[in-house]
Amino acid sequence: MKKGEMMKMRRRIVGLMVCVGIGLLFLTIPALVAAVEVIFDGSVTLGDDTFTWTDSGNDTHVVNWMTPHGALEAASIADGFDYGGGWHGGKSTALIDWIAGYEYNDSVTPKLTWNYQLNGAFQKYFSDTTGVSNLAISDGDYIELYYGPDQETTENATAVVRIAVNPASAVDVIWDGSVILGNDTFNWTVSGNDTHVVNWMTPHGALEAASVADGFDYNGSWNGGKNTALIDWIAGYEYEYVFSHLASPSTSESC
Repeated sequence: MKKGEMMKMRRRIVGLMVCVGIGLLFLTIPALVAAVEVIFDGSVTLGDDTFTWTDSGNDTHVVNWMTPHGALEAASIADGFDYGGGWHGGKSTALIDWIAGYEYNDSVTPKLTWNYQLNGAFQKYFSDTTGVSNLAISDGDYIELYYGPDQETTENATAVVRIAVNPASAVDVIWDGSVILGNDTFNWTVSGNDTHVVNWMTPHGALEAASVADGFDYNGSWNGGKNTALIDWIAGYEYEYVFSHLASPSTSESC
């Protein structure tokens, strides 16, 4: 074989090897990235009372709802997944062994287990203060239980349970619509029974039209110096004054 032909053959072989290598790379990357199974991702509403939990040994325990354990219990009821484990009397907490088929396994290194974080901070579950059944939680807390190698982060988790506890109540939408206003005026009677003439093409006019259209009520007082209504309540939501010594007289304006 001539020298030129040998060089061409070598280039073809090298090119083929590169293509094969790239193909293998694309084939192996998906196998290395395992998808995380999200068992639950939602919110639960918890009260300040207790529930009775039965451990894997059929012993029952009284647990506060406002704990990570209570949040897990509520999520399991809402979504239908199951979970279980033992109970450590000395720590006064459940030790979660499995959730939705993902089981504790100490036959491998590192062991596979369920850990949890509260508001993004790792909590030691084998504890008499941060165990899932004894750590008190609050409205708005976010709990993430995760299964995988025993570690403080969720980086290598293969299954997760994400729970928002008693999120802020939804805003009460009293009115959400449109009104048609004219360029004339209307008479408005304040809570003191004094009447005032108000232009319809004002925020007050829009509020009056909405209240007439939807049937909600509102009222307040009138500031003659400012020539405007001071709305004190709408549909039962009342003005409430709270004195603060932090208020600066130079920046606050009296009604």
